Amino acid sequence: MHPLPPLAPGLSVGPYTLLRHLARGGTSDVYVARLATTPDAAPVALKLLSPLSPADRQRAEREAAIAASLSHPHIAALLDHGHATLS
Repeated sequence: MHPLPPLAPGLSVGPYTLLRHLARGGTSDVYVARLATTPDAAPVALKLLSPLSPADRQRAEREAAIAASLSHPHIAALLDHGHATLS
């Protein structure tokens, strides 16, 4: 359940600037974003999870670690993961 509407373009999330909302799923929103420090960098997909319980947060961190260890031409690379504040 998503209590809030998608975030506005231009908002900073950690080191990324949101460019546009791409999709909404059961537990997350996906945005097209770009590193704020490198305006000409390629856009990335930024997945923002809904607020999580401590157990769900641990599961998400384990999944991110597993995804970061994968390398295959048909699997999107995980460039970064962590906790961020909105500004």
